[in-house]
Amino acid sequence: MDKVVRAKEDLASRRRYAALQRESFDGGHLASVRLQQLWFTRCTFRRADLRQATLDGCRFKLCDLREANLSGASLRGVCLAGCDLTGAGLRGRS
Repeated sequence: MDKVVRAKEDLASRRRYAALQRESFDGGHLASVRLQQLWFTRCTFRRADLRQATLDGCRFKLCDLREANLSGASLRGVCLAGCDLTGAGLRGRS
């Protein structure tokens, strides 16, 4: 099984409020992933594809989301503390 598919399945299977620290999802194909209010600290999502992802209630602290594609992602109740969103795609659904 390919690493990208495993990363998406691993994230989707995490229990609610699971804490992830210093993990890299750089360039990952995570489109349409549904997360259970995960807490990310110092994780990297550079150039990750998070289109149409459900990130409701997730917390991102000091994470690197540079050039991540968050177009159409659901961000209800998301907390982004000290994160780098330089060049991130944040367009909503049309």
